[in-house]
Amino acid sequence: MLRSIDAPLTPSERWSRIAELIFRVFTSLIFIIGGLGHFGRHQMMLDRMAGSPWCDTVNAIGDPSLLSWLSRAAFVAFGIALALGFMTRLSAMP
Repeated sequence: MLRSIDAPLTPSERWSRIAELIFRVFTSLIFIIGGLGHFGRHQMMLDRMAGSPWCDTVNAIGDPSLLSWLSRAAFVAFGIALALGFMTRLSAMP
């Protein structure tokens, strides 16, 4: 009984691959657009970091300006890797 109900609801292999690609690309756009958007707002990001409760921790790790640039680059790089399907689980971690 359940098998006859479940069969029409199960997508084909082709549609599963297409859906996976679409979701992967749209998810990666969150990282890519977010990372690229922060490149033009360097001072604003540093001001926000200075006002955050994590300010002392960030300063203890390293230069906030350098860490901010590295963070943006990582967002864009991992977003591109996710869109291309390269190491998707690792790419989706940031």
